[in-house]
Amino acid sequence: MTLCEWLTIEPSEDRECLLETLFECHREAARNNDNLSSTAIMQVAGAGKDIESAIAGGLMTLGSIHGPVTQARVMIFTAEDGQLWDSLAEGRILPGWGNAFFKDQMDPAIKPLANLIMEEHPKINGRLTRITEIISEVKGKRIYANLAAYTAVTAEILELPLGIEMVLALGARLPTWTSQYLEARP
Repeated sequence: MTLCEWLTIEPSEDRECLLETLFECHREAARNNDNLSSTAIMQVAGAGKDIESAIAGGLMTLGSIHGPVTQARVMIFTAEDGQLWDSLAEGRILPGWGNAFFKDQMDPAIKPLANLIMEEHPKINGRLTRITEIISEVKGKRIYANLAAYTAVTAEILELPLGIEMVLALGARLPTWTSQYLEARP
């Protein structure tokens, strides 16, 4: 079964390439970054719990700080520049920007997807660039879009209903979470 068939979207070479790239970026990020959800999976596994409990632990970490995919999608495609500016000036963090591990550069795991979106979807890339510029103007430093933002824009490109973007993230993370669970079991 292809990813397009799994998501019940009209298959095409472009969509398959986009989805495969997104899934590989998530696998790389989950494997190589000691992120919150992966850490939770391994901690629960290390406590001798079953895989369902470990996956539930990983899921419980997702939301406003770690993996705010739906929040990022809404913000990217509905917020006006002035709203973003005001939110940042009030000290809020924009969902989909910033990375605990890569503060001065984009997470290398994301680069293949970022390059694909830059080449194939210049209008959406322009929006991501504009948000990054606004953050730089307000904060005085460059903060990069993270995998939540790129998952959100992938869902938008694929014209998936709002809320399905988290399914993309979870589908991409489950194989890595499973291997992390198996490695961490006592």
